[in-house]
Amino acid sequence: MDELRRSLRKPNQGFADEQAPSDGSWGRCFEEWFLKFNTSVDFIRELQEEGRTPAHRTSFLDRINSPESLSTYLHSLLISDITATGKDSAKELNYAATGLLRLLLNGAPADYPYHPSLKDALLRFIDDEWQNSDTGYWGEWYLRVGEPVKTDHLSTTFHIISYRKGDVRRWKKIIDTTLAIKGLEYPFGWLEHGGYSNHHNYDVVKIFRYGWPHMNRRQQATARDELRAMIRWCLQSSLKPDGSFVMSRTGPIGESFYFGVAFLNEVGYFERARRFWTDEEFHGVDDVRAAILRKIDSIKYGDLYMKWAREMLIEAGGEQLQ
Repeated sequence: MDELRRSLRKPNQGFADEQAPSDGSWGRCFEEWFLKFNTSVDFIRELQEEGRTPAHRTSFLDRINSPESLSTYLHSLLISDITATGKDSAKELNYAATGLLRLLLNGAPADYPYHPSLKDALLRFIDDEWQNSDTGYWGEWYLRVGEPVKTDHLSTTFHIISYRKGDVRRWKKIIDTTLAIKGLEYPFGWLEHGGYSNHHNYDVVKIFRYGWPHMNRRQQATARDELRAMIRWCLQSSLKPDGSFVMSRTGPIGESFYFGVAFLNEVGYFERARRFWTDEEFHGVDDVRAAILRKIDSIKYGDLYMKWAREMLIEAGGEQLQ
């Protein structure tokens, strides 16, 4: 509490979003390497989209910049023995592996000397060693009575499929599993505290988008019903009349806008061309988009999630509504 009081006496918190000259990482308020890494990935990709490279050399990446060191690190996270260590490595494995996908598949940062075999080493781990051959999913493994038990993690699976643009194996099993876990709680299902959330709905829609050509007609019909139900919930229970979204119990305000907009965008609510699953029309789209955009602009809260939400609305035609 004393640390919080001292922090609140500093109205300018901009230092938290600055790159550290010492190792080129972001996330100065974090102590764990993987949390700094996860934060850094967002800033590096943002700079890349602007055609820029980081001001300081990103030497924090050196610790995994060889096939051997990367393999050792990822394998150290793959199986959690919570009874012995008290540590669950699921989040670190998700952030590390999928964050590396975002960087390596896009050559970011452009001025960092990645080992030429690093990307292949990462893909071998993901495809040959980590993916659950029974379910098609990825997730943390837990040691139970001396044997590893594999779990199926929605977020991890979504990230891998999304960043690889659907170029993954075992699509039939991925689709079967995705439909089978709809009534389970996150991270092993779609639900959050027994109900929908825009975050997890967005993950499911993205999996459906890339998996649509691999579905049979019965699965596509089921998916259509689910997507319609998600849209109704978003517009009636999550989106508020003033254009904001009901915040989750854990996420900040920026994420509430980002995942609400990202879900509606991914499902094709804003644009007919993105409706991979239907040719039906939606009513009131322009009014919804305009309300969200006005609310974002009125808040003037400049984190990346709000910025990304606004960009999605603009790309979907929101510039006509300003």
